[in-house]
Amino acid sequence: MKIAFYYHVVICEADGSLKLPGYLGVFIDSIAAEVDELYLLMHEAKKQEIETCDYVLKGTNIIWINLGTKTPAWHRAIFYRKILKKVLAKMEVCDAIIVRSPTPLAPYFHKYLMKPVLWFMIVGDYVEGAINRGNLSFR
Repeated sequence: MKIAFYYHVVICEADGSLKLPGYLGVFIDSIAAEVDELYLLMHEAKKQEIETCDYVLKGTNIIWINLGTKTPAWHRAIFYRKILKKVLAKMEVCDAIIVRSPTPLAPYFHKYLMKPVLWFMIVGDYVEGAINRGNLSFR
């Protein structure tokens, strides 16, 4: 089985190895151990973000699809086509794509996918967040 995984956390490549923040890297390695190929759709770390990538991925079946550097949420929501269109065409070889949600790009994956099944990995507690939200700004 070939799976693709999108998460808006940054990734970097160093000395021929892929590196992620440890809290996500262990999870990614556990998925990679269960599939034939794991495609990571992730943003490239900027220089100041590289230090957060402290875990070297062990899976040899992991392929990074670079989405470019991570831009602000508003930019990704408006210019989603530029970020996703060409990249998702490459994902037609996959059986499924896991998309972390909520994220600015999550609503747009279905526009460019034909074959792969789209699974949303919902994180957070929206009810708890709504009850405890202290900021009443537009965001």
